[in-house]
Amino acid sequence: MSESPKQTANNIFAEAISKLMAEDTNKSCIGNLAQISQLLVKIDSQVPGAAEALLSAILTNFRQAYN
Repeated sequence: MSESPKQTANNIFAEAISKLMAEDTNKSCIGNLAQISQLLVKIDSQVPGAAEALLSAILTNFRQAYN
């Protein structure tokens, strides 16, 4: 069973954030990442599915820009 685009976007976003947080040089980004996470939760609480759609759009744009 393949993952939906929303699940894929969430997984890739989570993996990228995890990698950023694992590197000592990126520790200053943790506060910003926490704020982004809080915003995504707030967006999704007000419009269910919107945060996943946003992540999917970011992923699509990223792939188009760098492939």
